[in-house]
Amino acid sequence: MQIIIIVLLVLSSIASAFALFFIPLLWCIPMTIHYSNKCRKNEQVSTAFKICTILFMGLIPGILMFFD
Repeated sequence: MQIIIIVLLVLSSIASAFALFFIPLLWCIPMTIHYSNKCRKNEQVSTAFKICTILFMGLIPGILMFFD
């Protein structure tokens, strides 16, 4: 499930970059890197990070984080 979430985070970063003229990459790239680092270390992601993912990245990866 974590690989699917990372792929969806990357796809939503690319989509928002083209839709909003590359400004969202200032927070999309660090959020994606933070989540992938947490997955690599097998650490839990905070609830606040999951909510911010829903708000700023995408609805589907954010909801999937709650089930992971």
